Amino acid sequence: EDKARGVRVYASPADLDGYSFWTDWKFEDKDTSLRQAWTWQMGYWILEDVIDTVEAMNRDTSSVLEAPVKRIMSASFTTSSQSGRKVGGRRGKSKRQLSNAKTMPVYVINQDTAIAAPPCTGRFCNADLDVMHFSISVVVDADQVVPFIQELCSAKTHKFYGWDGKGDEQTFKHNQITALETNVTPVDL
Repeated sequence: EDKARGVRVYASPADLDGYSFWTDWKFEDKDTSLRQAWTWQMGYWILEDVIDTVEAMNRDTSSVLEAPVKRIMSASFTTSSQSGRKVGGRRGKSKRQLSNAKTMPVYVINQDTAIAAPPCTGRFCNADLDVMHFSISVVVDADQVVPFIQELCSAKTHKFYGWDGKGDEQTFKHNQITALETNVTPVDL
């Protein structure tokens, strides 16, 4: 109870894909390195939107006890079979155990590269769109499931300082997330 009073959400960096990707990273060649850096940057922007969603939902709370979003269980760009992760676990511990596999977000170019439900939007990568699927698992108050999904899919603010990073600050809004599938499971207290 003391721990719950001291934090606004339970979360661990190990439960977010990409946290350990750069551990023991080795340079292969310029093209591979640039592709890895850009692909993970896209992934990190998505993870930032997930964390911003939790922050917005829990904004007016001071602890997990009163927060609508209690825990980020996982945020993943791969399925369990793709990443070699084992699903399991007990009370209070993460259900994911990180493997040594170096997984990366994947651009959805066709149905075979999708990890989520078939894209009801019909969107795949093209000249105008970058599409990546990801899955998140959170513990959220039952009456806050729909508001959580709405917040996740809402427009988020980002700052732009020019392509060289030295320009005047400009603020833009983006909306890059569409929920393709949800699964609600009650927590057995």
